[in-house]
Amino acid sequence: MEMKRNRQNSIDRYGSPEKAGHDDTFSEIWNRYGKRVSYFISIILPGETGNRDDLFQDIMLKIYEGLPSYDPSRSFEVWAYRIARNRCIDYLRTRHIHEEAHDTIPGRAGDPADECIRSGLDRAIREALDGLAPDDRQIAYLRFFENMRIGDIAASMDMNINTVKTRITAIKRALKSDLEDWL
Repeated sequence: MEMKRNRQNSIDRYGSPEKAGHDDTFSEIWNRYGKRVSYFISIILPGETGNRDDLFQDIMLKIYEGLPSYDPSRSFEVWAYRIARNRCIDYLRTRHIHEEAHDTIPGRAGDPADECIRSGLDRAIREALDGLAPDDRQIAYLRFFENMRIGDIAASMDMNINTVKTRITAIKRALKSDLEDWL
């Protein structure tokens, strides 16, 4: 908890206009949040592999350019995910994409039998997540992969906390049903 608070405080200082615009600021945000934002995009936009890198760079730039408007009394993570979510929604509106199947999540090297099982499980998890509505995929990612608190999810998605709780319950039920053979 202390480490997370210190990490949050180091990001908070970038909310002030006099700090925004420094190269080390962009590097720190890129290093700290880049992989998480990239994975978030892959969850929201399954099958959109061609434009994902451009969208990722655009989102990271928007986060950086938006630093002067960031309120340090609020969670930087929630603020950044809201920017990422809104940019993905804008992208979907302009592209009218059709979702496609994904590659599996890369596994760790090891025993070929274990790798085969892991690959099948990864594929089953990806298909189960792809079967969720886009908002539900976002909620699932934030809750189960980022361990984000329900209140923060509600804030980043501009939803009521009870709505998020209800959707998490429904998501768990759907994933349990879809992954029944693996449990």
